[in-house]
Amino acid sequence: MISPGLWIKEIKEFKTVLYLGGGLLTVTAVLLPPTFHLVTGWLYQSVEGIPVYLSMTEVKTLPATFDFYAWSMWVTRILLVASLLVAFFLGVVTLAGEIKRGTAVFLSSQPFTARDIVTTKFFGGASLLALIIITATLFFSISALLSGYSFAVSPVWLSSMVVLFGSITVFAGTLLFSSFFSPPYKAGLVALAFWILVSLPGYFESTLFYSIFYHMKSPAYFLQGHSILIHLGLLLVVTFFFYELTVYFWDRREL
Repeated sequence: MISPGLWIKEIKEFKTVLYLGGGLLTVTAVLLPPTFHLVTGWLYQSVEGIPVYLSMTEVKTLPATFDFYAWSMWVTRILLVASLLVAFFLGVVTLAGEIKRGTAVFLSSQPFTARDIVTTKFFGGASLLALIIITATLFFSISALLSGYSFAVSPVWLSSMVVLFGSITVFAGTLLFSSFFSPPYKAGLVALAFWILVSLPGYFESTLFYSIFYHMKSPAYFLQGHSILIHLGLLLVVTFFFYELTVYFWDRREL
């Protein structure tokens, strides 16, 4: 169950992240479409610059269209990296910060179960990520149209939503470490080591499918026309797993 008061507290507590992170990402979104012709030459000449976790053979056969530019530059690079940074930060400080400040004891004395606290904080972080990503993608779309480019709006938006769900997965996984490591920097170091380990399958073509960062870029959907549910389904399952583990450990944490 979500506590409205606690949810509002979460939003207010991280409003700086919303204003600063969301503002910088939105400004970048507005500036990106007008640079299409300037960046295109570099984008298609630099093999190393093509999105990681993606088959180089597939990328080399793609035309230099604004659709691919929107996906490869906005969705799989700028939006993905920015959302990962925000998700990681939120996950690190959300529960470990409560422990460090001593407010976790106060929360435990209130009529909230461990599931109530974790659920509210989870949806608080997810709400911030959704607001930042949706707003920035909206401004990217408006900027593209004002710059005179018509593009496949639905695939770009759906791919951006996969990034959103993927960032929520990373937030949930980092929140898990935040539930039993304090202060926040310890949770951050352990979570960082975990995510680096998890990213390794994405660097080998034979194991791409086992990397959540590969699925965050939704290449099977955007490039091959497969169902987007392939990517969303895996991310949702992993997120639910992290969420349930966080509830379990937080309920047994001695504050």
